[in-house]
Amino acid sequence: MRIAIWIISIITIGAVVTGCGKKPPKAESAAKDTVAVVAPLAPPAPPKPPVPPAPKKRPAPKPEPRKQTVTKKGTIKEEDLPRYVQAFKPKIQRLYKQRRQVVPMQGSMRITVVFASNGDVKSATLEPDAESSFTKSFISEVEAIVKGWHLDVEKEMSYTFRMSFYE
Repeated sequence: MRIAIWIISIITIGAVVTGCGKKPPKAESAAKDTVAVVAPLAPPAPPKPPVPPAPKKRPAPKPEPRKQTVTKKGTIKEEDLPRYVQAFKPKIQRLYKQRRQVVPMQGSMRITVVFASNGDVKSATLEPDAESSFTKSFISEVEAIVKGWHLDVEKEMSYTFRMSFYE
């Protein structure tokens, strides 16, 4: 902004002094010792005070992603297993909903999981009920999901639960 004012001022002064490139008319009535008076330029405008930036809005806190296991090594007791395994079940339910759209199936199954002392799944056994109709690929995918679980158990533990899959 200041630069623009200075440039305009210089151009204006130059135009006044040179008369825009034209020779000034001879003033015959003016005396030779007369001096031309030029009005002083207006001083540049004082700088504007800096405008403080608008306060930034803090984004709403994002909910923390659901963690499947938040435990220290060896802290889960046998009586707590149902609560921890319950958090894993929705993944299996989502898989069922996806697969039943391709191939109709329904029923229930008994799942037995043996957790090793290091927290990994040592073995997983899936036993569909006699009246259930699941594809072999669905059963093997559920088994793969279960074998991927990890819980920091205090010792080797076995847990059996039942899941039902109906539309």
